[in-house]
Amino acid sequence: MTKIGVFINQEKDTEGKIAEEIVSAAKKLGADCSLVEKNQSYDFVISVGGDGTFLGTARKFMESGTPIVGVNLGNLGYLTEISKEQVHDALAQILAGNYTVEERILLEAEFLGQKMYALNDIVVSRGIQTKLLELNLFFDGKFVDRYRADGLILATPTGSTAYSLSSGGPIAEPALDVLLVTPICAHSLYQRPIIVRGDTEIRVETPGCMVVADGQELREHYEETSVIIRKSEKTIKLMKLKDHFFFDTVRKKFMK
Repeated sequence: MTKIGVFINQEKDTEGKIAEEIVSAAKKLGADCSLVEKNQSYDFVISVGGDGTFLGTARKFMESGTPIVGVNLGNLGYLTEISKEQVHDALAQILAGNYTVEERILLEAEFLGQKMYALNDIVVSRGIQTKLLELNLFFDGKFVDRYRADGLILATPTGSTAYSLSSGGPIAEPALDVLLVTPICAHSLYQRPIIVRGDTEIRVETPGCMVVADGQELREHYEETSVIIRKSEKTIKLMKLKDHFFFDTVRKKFMK
């Protein structure tokens, strides 16, 4: 019997009614389904909320490699493609084997002697400082450029449609093995987003900064320091229905 965990944003389902509906629908289809519990393993997990909830779910299950599928209760819902009205049909398709599992790049950042992980992006920004940062960028130890900017966004292809896109970065197909570097309000007109190989080690030297992983984990240090960002050996597994086409989603989500 397929074992399903449901991880839900309680702020968007305050009375738990949507969670109950999903658990009930899965059980009617013959699955063992319940809210996510610690130290339990699942065949897959349903993340119920918005993209922020999905990112939080991904962080919780990155060690186990459990596949995740998203149900959208938020606004854009780029990572959470299934609406609550589509849940029963989507579950029926998944339990019938009509799905694929996509492995997505996970970023790993080393900062202040600790590691931070992100499915979308690592952002190096000026934080509470009011003046522009002066950042030195290196690829595999080689100097690339010096930026006077509010910061840099280091994004995965999955994160190319998030903060990076709003800062002028390109859209990258999720299966690509690349990393994106997008300046935030660079003071020079020629400094544009850069796409590099997925195995590139990126180093950012800064006089002090805030580092944020997926908008959910934050660390600050306002003295001279550096941040190293690379592709992690870990990946995140996303479940997609077989009729899913990436650019259909792009068109539908961004042309609302």
